[in-house]
Formats: sequence, structure tokens, C-alpha cells
Amino acid sequence: MRDPGGRQNSELDLVLIAAIESDNEAEVEALLERGVDVAKRQSSTGKSAIQLAEGKNTIIKLLQTALNRKLIESYTNEDYSITLNYLALGAEVNYRDENGATILHHAAYHSRIELLAALLEAGADINGLDNNGNSPFMYACASGNIENAKELWQLARIG
Repeated sequence: MRDPGGRQNSELDLVLIAAIESDNEAEVEALLERGVDVAKRQSSTGKSAIQLAEGKNTIIKLLQTALNRKLIESYTNEDYSITLNYLALGAEVNYRDENGATILHHAAYHSRIELLAALLEAGADINGLDNNGNSPFMYACASGNIENAKELWQLARIG
């Protein structure tokens, strides 16, 4: 599989790793803008891109933002282990998109109960409000997903 610039993905892995190791912020940012998935990038030592960037605060911030965006997008996957992988790599479970919604908001609207439970276990804020004042429970209600709404209602009452 090739990226828009014509390079093989495995080649881009190496380019990203080299850019991180050489503290080349501009190259890291350019690669992320081209859609390189920071979550899939592992060095030969088994370290994640964020681990490789230890001590390089600007690069860590770029990688963290990219990882957080991938987390928000991951609710669309049937296999929610992808979401859990992003969390394990350091994505922030309560990261907010441009509308103030978290992954829990999106999952409440679109996903299965198992994902909701996993997000809550990871520390997702069940009472967090988006920019319009809507909670994850309200997203579940708006979707018509009664099971998700019931589950969130019960968990909110317990928590």
C-alpha cells in the first residue's frame, strides 16, 4: 500500500522513526498531515512513536494530537480492540474533538455496549458535555439506541 506521495508504508515507518530520532519537528508534522498512522509505527526496539520521542516535547505533542484524533475516529470500527490499542499507546480517553465531544459521546451514539463499558473502565467522563451541553447519555438517546441509553443511565446513577 502506498501513501499519497508514492512511498511504501514500511518506508514511511522508517521515515517517521528517523524524523523522531533526529528531532525533526517539521518532518514529523508533514508525515502526520499526510495521514501516517502514529499508532502503527513501531521501531525495531518495539517502542511506540511517542516512546521514541521521549524528551522531545513538541514532537510528543504532535504525536499525541494525532493519536487522540485516531482515537476519536476509532468508534466506527466494529473491532473495538483498535480503540483499546489507541488508549494503550497513550491516547487521552477524554480528548475532545472540534465540537467538544469525546470518544464516549461518539460511541454512545454509534457503538455497542461493550465499547461503552471499556471506555468507562479506561476513565471516560460519563458526565462530560460537548460544546452544546450534550452528555454521552443524550447522544445515546438521540441515536434511538435504547440499550446504550439504558446502560449509560445505569452507569451514571452508580458512578
